[in-house]
Amino acid sequence: MGFGKRLRDSQTFGINAAAIAANGYAPLPIWPGQKKPSVRREWQNYRFKEDDLATYAAHGIGILTRNTPAVDIDVRDARIARKLDRLVTRTLGVAPERIGLPPKSLRVYRLSGKPFGKLATGDYHLPGDAPGAKAHKVEILADGQQFVAYSNHKDTGKPYNWNGDGNPLITSVQDLPPITEQQAKALIAAADRLLAKYGTPVSERAQSDDDGPRESNENLKADDPQQLRAALAHIKNDDLAYDDWINVGLAIKGALGADGEQDFAKWSALSEKNDPDATAKAWKSFKPDRIGAGTIVHLAKEAGWIRPPPDEAPEMLTLDDMLGRFVHITKGPQIVDLNNTQRSFWTPEFHAAYAHCRKPNDDGKKIPITQIWCKSPKRKTADVRTFNPAHGQFFEENGLRHFNTWIAPNWPVTDTALAAPFFEHLEDLIPDECDREALIDWLAHAVQKPRPGTIVTDLVSPWHRK
Repeated sequence: MGFGKRLRDSQTFGINAAAIAANGYAPLPIWPGQKKPSVRREWQNYRFKEDDLATYAAHGIGILTRNTPAVDIDVRDARIARKLDRLVTRTLGVAPERIGLPPKSLRVYRLSGKPFGKLATGDYHLPGDAPGAKAHKVEILADGQQFVAYSNHKDTGKPYNWNGDGNPLITSVQDLPPITEQQAKALIAAADRLLAKYGTPVSERAQSDDDGPRESNENLKADDPQQLRAALAHIKNDDLAYDDWINVGLAIKGALGADGEQDFAKWSALSEKNDPDATAKAWKSFKPDRIGAGTIVHLAKEAGWIRPPPDEAPEMLTLDDMLGRFVHITKGPQIVDLNNTQRSFWTPEFHAAYAHCRKPNDDGKKIPITQIWCKSPKRKTADVRTFNPAHGQFFEENGLRHFNTWIAPNWPVTDTALAAPFFEHLEDLIPDECDREALIDWLAHAVQKPRPGTIVTDLVSPWHRK
């Protein structure tokens, strides 16, 4: 497994794990640039040993949360994330705050009372979310979880930061504000109400989008295993929490029985956290009694999967169809659908989604067309996927071939009178005509000649100010 970008000495297990342990935390080695623990087996029960400083010298540092529960605000809307953080600090007190990909953040507290398991709000979609975007939620990581304290963030490649309210190197566990299970449950309930005020619960949206009744957990087995596997291919597994991974595994076994073992193994392998031995052990332990096909279908629909009507066969594509429709992104690797550039597959997902599309080879044996597509020199290929209004669908820049997901808008012809309320509102906001015209010109330029990045200009010129 590759380490990616080398960590700074201050981020490494070898340099700072002992100091963090001395402050009362439970440090855990983490693969650099990832969220996966370096300990292969039962990392939830890992205990720090000084001998491990050399073994994991260049690794990042995670912290087990059994005795130091952490409130994780997994919300990408900056305004709502700030409201949630204020709720956390008003409820529990100001605690060390770790930031990896703002505005998302995490604060760490000291357990008071008996340990408790992970708590979480419902999943919510917020205004402005793209179709299929990951849901927003708040979690309290507790017994059986961990968070990355020092490493490079897997998406930004930059170090995690602590914001000035302390950090595990200088703040002892005894100096952290306490949290009880009762407080944790009350906080999650309050956070859920706040998210519900601004967003739409995923479960409600999934119900309204359903094209038929959801499968009952009374009947776990999949009526159509092939369709169930197509649904499973849409469920992302890039950064799932342990409990969510277990739930999907239980649902696969409930839906497919013993035949689903390889499906669970392949789906688990999509994650950087995958440990084949742990996956096999988990599968043997699964005894689903209330979770099965309905859960897989529900999660797949949240990720954008649409169940074919009963009288509609799965989408059949020829090799020419695939060559014209899909783009292979080498630095992923991912496969993008030109019919919907927001839809992408990891390579195993792509093979699973179109496993039914087959073509005879020279020996007469039918093989998946996806395999032929992957090896075809006619396949559309790019190094990276980007969004750049200044270029066409494919372009070369800095030695890389880019696939551009930006699509030029096709503005419809409308009645100009419809814009009258907007201009009247501008007159109230900006009484000076020159300043108002400058804003209108800026908006028109941004639409007519878009370019990457934010266009910045003075909306109120100094010489027009009174």
